[in-house]
Parts: sequence; structure tokens; C-alpha cells
Amino acid sequence: GPGHLPCPDTDWPPGAATAPSVSRDGPNPPCGSADVAAGRLPRHINFSRQRYAFHTQPGQHISYRVSSDVINNPLNRAVNDQRLQSMTREQPLPAWIEYAEDRSRNRSTLFMRVPVTRQSLMSGARVAVAAWVTERVMRPVVRDCLGETLTFASCMVADQSASTDDRLLVEGVPWKLHWYVRNHWHERISVAAATGCIAPDFVTCRLIHEPYRHGAAQATGSGNDDTRLSFIWQSLSR
Repeated sequence: GPGHLPCPDTDWPPGAATAPSVSRDGPNPPCGSADVAAGRLPRHINFSRQRYAFHTQPGQHISYRVSSDVINNPLNRAVNDQRLQSMTREQPLPAWIEYAEDRSRNRSTLFMRVPVTRQSLMSGARVAVAAWVTERVMRPVVRDCLGETLTFASCMVADQSASTDDRLLVEGVPWKLHWYVRNHWHERISVAAATGCIAPDFVTCRLIHEPYRHGAAQATGSGNDDTRLSFIWQSLSR
């Protein structure tokens, strides 16, 4: 899920750095028992509906080190923007990538190090979650969705044919194992409602992401320290 980085690839075969392709080029969980997990940058990861490629280099020669603060296997940490905010400066970067580039046979190998900072990871994760939530909730508002958090079973779940919550599926995954619940993103949501959306005669409302609502309150000195993602139900028709 957003903000959650994969385990390194640790089972690449000998000679993979020069091989045109490798058969074992994905992440190798579990890897969260130590402070830092080290290995190679996975060539790809698999989602339920697609494969996402990290790189297309001819071999697994890109080093990858990742902090256990941003992986949840096997310790099942909640990886979200709050965890990223709580990481102290004494801790290492969430991840860093290093690869060697041999520009010519007459030159020394050049090592490139690419850091993944907390701020960049947190900003990207928040945008990704906000986009997913607003895309997921594209239907007329129901009363149960007007609380402080988005109730997953009431607002987010499309496959509601199952008889119990434990069997509800989200994107083909049991909802308790889905990244939105597993990483506690539902606790990082603040929802408000425009007047038209709570009136008895409302017709249609749509969920809108408001990225600056809490930030504006902090800037004006109101004392609002709520750092959750802000959404509002806005009336489209009456």
C-alpha cells in the first residue's frame, strides 16, 4: 500500500548482475526482523491486477536497503503517514538505492546513490491514498459515510454479497488484509459534510479531497494539530 516499501530481493542467483534476465527477481519477505533489510532492488512486484516494474536493468545489480519502519512483514506494522512523521532524524532514511555505472572500460565505476526521504515518501503516500479514496467513493452519499472516518464496510466495499464482514472483498483482497485497513489508513481520514449533504432532502453528494483544510487552520494559529487527510462531502444537486 502507499508508504509501504517492499522487502529486498535476496535470492538472486550467482552471475545475475550480468545475466540478461533472472527468474527470481521479486521481493523476498519476511524481512522486518532487523532494523534494516538489505539486498537487491526488486525488478518488480505483483498486485492482484497488475505487475509494477521498479527497473528494467539487464540484471539484479542495484543495491537496496530499506528501514523496517516502512515495511510490515513479518511484524505487521501500521505503515502510514503518521508512522513516517514519527520517524526521528537519528533513524536512517526509509530507503536508499545504490547502483554502479561503468561508463567505459578506461574509467572507474561510478556509484550512484538515490535516497528515499521521509518527506517525499509521506507526500507521495498521502496523494496516492487521497486519489484512491475519492475514486473509490464515486456514488451518492449514504448516511453511514458522514462520520469522522470512512466506515470501510459501508462506504468503500464494492463486493458486499458476503454474509459476514470477514468475507468482504476489496479489489479481490479480504478487507482486513487490504492495505487501507492493514496499514490503518482509515484512521488517518477526517470527513466533514456540507450543509446540503446532511439535509433531509439531499439528492447527490460527492467526496472531495481538501488537502489544505487542516494546514490552513495551523497557519492561522487556531491550534488545530489534526494531520489526517481531509475530505468533505459536497452537494452536487438538490
